Amino acid sequence: MPLQGQWQVCTIKWTTIPKEWLEKITIKEDIDELIMQFHNFCADKAIKEEYGD
Repeated sequence: MPLQGQWQVCTIKWTTIPKEWLEKITIKEDIDELIMQFHNFCADKAIKEEYGD
């Protein structure tokens, strides 16, 4: 499965978590930041593999 497809699955699954559960996550902002950092890392890596440095 291409990286974009994997990211889409993660996004879809994240949005299907009940709102009540998400509200109880105390480090939600930290998790969001880590997800974005990982996404950016993967996107940068894919671009470098496709087009070089």
